[in-house]
Amino acid sequence: MFAGRGPTLGGTIVWQNLSNATATDGDPANPDYPANVCAVGIEARGVNAYVKVITTDNTVWQTHGDVGGTSFTWDEPWTQQSALPATVMRSMKFGRSLDTGGVVNRH
Repeated sequence: MFAGRGPTLGGTIVWQNLSNATATDGDPANPDYPANVCAVGIEARGVNAYVKVITTDNTVWQTHGDVGGTSFTWDEPWTQQSALPATVMRSMKFGRSLDTGGVVNRH
C-alpha cells in the first residue's frame, strides 16, 4: 500500500510504500503491515498524518507519518487498534419491481 504527496498542488507525487517490511533505497520500513486489508482511511492534523486500515477479520491497524512543510516520512510500524464494533446489516423491501422504473426502494 502506498501513500503519496505532491510538493505543490498538481506537482509530481512522491510515493512511499507503507507495507514495506524492510527499508529500501529512499523508502523507510513500516513493519507489521496487516494481512487482508480491505479498507483504508487517512487523517492529517498539522505535521502528523495517520493511515488506518481495516482487515477482513475486523481488525484495525494504524501507522503514523510526519508530513509538515516539505517532509513526508512514514517510518513507524503498524500497531493494532481497538476492534470495530459488530455491524448489523439492514435490508429494505422493494417498493416496486425493477422493471417498472421509478422508486425502487422505500423506507
